[in-house]
Amino acid sequence: MDYTPEYSYLCFMTSDTAEKSKGVSHVADVFTYENEYKIDPALMSKISENRGKKSAKGIDVPDLDLEVGISTFGTDDSNLTREIENLGASNVYQSGKDIYAKVLPNIVEKLSAGFYNYIKFIWYKLKFVILL
Repeated sequence: MDYTPEYSYLCFMTSDTAEKSKGVSHVADVFTYENEYKIDPALMSKISENRGKKSAKGIDVPDLDLEVGISTFGTDDSNLTREIENLGASNVYQSGKDIYAKVLPNIVEKLSAGFYNYIKFIWYKLKFVILL
């Protein structure tokens, strides 16, 4: 369970538990965590700005390899790195509850889909360069 602003929490639970939670006196409401909520707006912006780009000669520009971080709820994610690799990702590794990978935009959309319920959030991993 993670606290989010405005007195709310993000929890991984079954639909039965969610229904039961609605009856608890101090619970105002329970909402489904939709797939599109899992993708960082900055990452979606990066995907959108490259989609459909053409070169100066009118040739389609290939999709960018995006370095992303993937946070999980920490439940049943033991095979997730292998599953992400099977989708076509590269440089996949896990650090704590977070997984990092280099992926194409279509993989980001697949990861946010329902099959990967234990994925909490996918964000664009910024690269920092120190100039001396």
